[in-house]
Amino acid sequence: FLNIYFARRLFGKYWFENSMLLFGEFTGVLATGMLLVKTCDPEFKSDVLEVTAISAPLTGWAIGGGVVTSMMPVWVTEYGALRMACIAAVVMVAAFILPRILGFWFPARDNVPADKA
Repeated sequence: FLNIYFARRLFGKYWFENSMLLFGEFTGVLATGMLLVKTCDPEFKSDVLEVTAISAPLTGWAIGGGVVTSMMPVWVTEYGALRMACIAAVVMVAAFILPRILGFWFPARDNVPADKA
């Protein structure tokens, strides 16, 4: 579950709830992720759903069934699978490096509650 590994380092305080939302979204639809959040945070004390509601209109058109997903077969046909795989690899490496540069990467030890540290 790389999702949980990266969520602990990217999301800070509500990392587990965020990882459940993303896991549900990655394996189906956003509603599945919302149900997982409801399971682990039944009183909605986290801000996960609010943050998702704010970010979804900004990112949903491009990823998660948007332009990138629908255009990928066309791009693979036009430019070749190897070239598109290389571009995807560069984007993934950038997605791992940029959070560290911009200060969005939290060391895992910062997310451990004080009573368990």
